[in-house]
Amino acid sequence: KVFATDKDTRHGKLNKHVKAEIKSQLSSAKANHDNKKDDLKAHAYQQRALVIEGAALRHLLGDEVLEEMIFAVASGCDSVIACRVSPKQKALLVRLVRNYVNPTPVTLAIGDGANDVGMIQEAHVGVGISGLEGQQAVNSSDFAIAQFRYLEELLLIHGRWAFIRMSKVVLFSFYKNVV
Repeated sequence: KVFATDKDTRHGKLNKHVKAEIKSQLSSAKANHDNKKDDLKAHAYQQRALVIEGAALRHLLGDEVLEEMIFAVASGCDSVIACRVSPKQKALLVRLVRNYVNPTPVTLAIGDGANDVGMIQEAHVGVGISGLEGQQAVNSSDFAIAQFRYLEELLLIHGRWAFIRMSKVVLFSFYKNVV
């Protein structure tokens, strides 16, 4: 799952991420379509995916209203696939998640080439994979791994150790300031 949203949002209840003006427009449209509500409930729990191309993103990204709409649609999907996307569009997609998810998530971008550098730099945490496409992603990332299969160990083992170490530093800081 690309976006960190709750279960209700993934099943089509998108009002959580929509501004008040658009909520009022949606509620007026909803009153007109109450008779179709039973049909929508029947399809509410199907798995959904969004496949979007870079040419379509070029028209959607940059306009606040369209960005919010595409994020609302993407939040209702189980997976989102963006194909033929430029490096700038990758970075804008990461920024889209940072702007519209509440509470603000910690974003992670994983890339293996020069076309992923903008996305890695836009995310809170960037992981570069060294490989055939060169070292640009590795040079601009926070963490570097040799192969994609090492990602699980990086996140689950080393991430937990880093969390424990940071917790000890915070506790020590509190102790030092109290004394």
